[in-house]
Amino acid sequence: MHYTPQNIPAEAVDALRPAAAYSYTETAEKWVDLCRKGRAMLWRNSDCWAVTVVAVTKVGKVIAIEALGGAECDVLIDEINVWATEQGCVESIFAGRIGWARRRKDYEPIRVFARKKLGD
Repeated sequence: MHYTPQNIPAEAVDALRPAAAYSYTETAEKWVDLCRKGRAMLWRNSDCWAVTVVAVTKVGKVIAIEALGGAECDVLIDEINVWATEQGCVESIFAGRIGWARRRKDYEPIRVFARKKLGD
């Protein structure tokens, strides 16, 4: 299920902290703030939490799964994609750890995000 900006639960920030730990640019607080402002959507299914954004791109409407963390996330991804299809989205994208690309065979890897530590 997804939450409306008015009914974001208090535990959302803490639930998204593990996902935020993998982000170089975002925090759990920022994601929840975007959801409260209606600029992103907060989702939950059992112990899995997600933040999504719908964007109009050169290929059409796309849902971007910006944050995802917890258990049983495959079920939530499928729920998000059903909703996105109903909204006219033509693609679903996410950036995540390499294991997600292996786990979700219905997604095609399109970019690589790599890092190099400098100054060592």
